[in-house]
Amino acid sequence: MIYATRILNTLDTQLAQTVDLTLYGRAALQLGFDDPPEEFSQSLYVDAVLAMGQAEELLESTNFWEALERTNDTLAPSGLYMTHL
Repeated sequence: MIYATRILNTLDTQLAQTVDLTLYGRAALQLGFDDPPEEFSQSLYVDAVLAMGQAEELLESTNFWEALERTNDTLAPSGLYMTHL
């Protein structure tokens, strides 16, 4: 399985509502392009960029931060995680 897919699917199960995220790095390349290099599928993390003010918006209107923490706790035994900026 592509690790980025596993990480994002886990996050999705924890979210109470839809959240728009901008991914970057290997996970973004793996998920966003046809036939990416195989090593991209083995990246242990997903990075997301937050727009100015988006962190506060997510805090006020979603359960994103709690969902992110639960996702990382759930995936910790397998060494997978999601980061953010």
